[in-house]
Amino acid sequence: MMARGPERLEAFAQALATGVTPVQAARIAGYPTGSCFAHNARKRARREDVKEMVAELQKPVKEKLAKTIEANFEWATKRLGELTPSEAAELSKVIDSYARVLQSVEFEARLTKLEKATEK
Repeated sequence: MMARGPERLEAFAQALATGVTPVQAARIAGYPTGSCFAHNARKRARREDVKEMVAELQKPVKEKLAKTIEANFEWATKRLGELTPSEAAELSKVIDSYARVLQSVEFEARLTKLEKATEK
């Protein structure tokens, strides 16, 4: 039997935390389909309690990502003089990728904070 009530909402938040869309999260959590299924899934994803659950679930991942980026940056700066041009170009791509991910994580945190402030 599929979870109901708070358990289903927690399953929905867990699915959202993995990066799936609200509609996909609702399917994973076992919400019944119907004419308003997609609308309700998006509305549920905007709920403050759901946003808080998702943020809490993603927190360890974001912290680990930030530490990984920092460690890679430190390693890269130490080896900067030792790299060949091709290694430096490849490393530049990796650092750029990490930087974009970190920027999107920071942007999401600022957006969530702004949404909370405007709801009050």
